[in-house]
Amino acid sequence: MIKKLPKVFYNPISIAGGSVASISFGLILFLMILEFLAKEHKPYMGIIAFVILPVFLIIGIIVFFYGAIRERKRIQKGLSKEFEMPVIDLNDDRQRKAVVFFSSAGVSFIAF
Repeated sequence: MIKKLPKVFYNPISIAGGSVASISFGLILFLMILEFLAKEHKPYMGIIAFVILPVFLIIGIIVFFYGAIRERKRIQKGLSKEFEMPVIDLNDDRQRKAVVFFSSAGVSFIAF
């Protein structure tokens, strides 16, 4: 995996904050496009897109940088170790059964 950011950004806290910020940014863009293409004005969509989701975007950015600052301090103290992302190996029978179970449960939950 090619890492484009400095080492301090690759920790679970920064990844969670970046995920929250990215998802909320994508939802803001999606709702803005929906708002502009809609024939009639929906006030609750505007409240969600322009008031609520930007709060989550800012919180995600703050958590992202908090994780980086925390990781930098841990590296300076010598407490940090290399963070490795979990690997799903479908050749492992136990992991394959878990993936099949959760995938089928998710599909059946959505279908019914």
